[in-house]
Amino acid sequence: MKKNEGERVQLALKTKEKERAELSIRLKTLPQDLEKALKDKKESTQKEAKEIHARITALEAELAAPAKTPNRYPGQSHSAGGLASVASSKNTRTSLQHLKSQEQILNRARSD
Repeated sequence: MKKNEGERVQLALKTKEKERAELSIRLKTLPQDLEKALKDKKESTQKEAKEIHARITALEAELAAPAKTPNRYPGQSHSAGGLASVASSKNTRTSLQHLKSQEQILNRARSD
């Protein structure tokens, strides 16, 4: 019985020692792991911000350019073409606003 209890204590001691060694290694590597994760996150955020900025620039250029949409159907009037360009312009503005809000969020995340 005492032998059994001694073996159990020895096993528990070895288990705890192994856990302590693993945690010690983890503690030593944790700063590098966190630094790498932060660097990766920063790079991906910057890449995404550049993509969004490029999309914003393209949408702003599209908004600034006069709408030249030809009539799609032979019987379509000029006012119908005008309505289509107004609707397209509104969608572009909505997309532009959405992209600008995403860019602001990314800039805040980058500064944190």
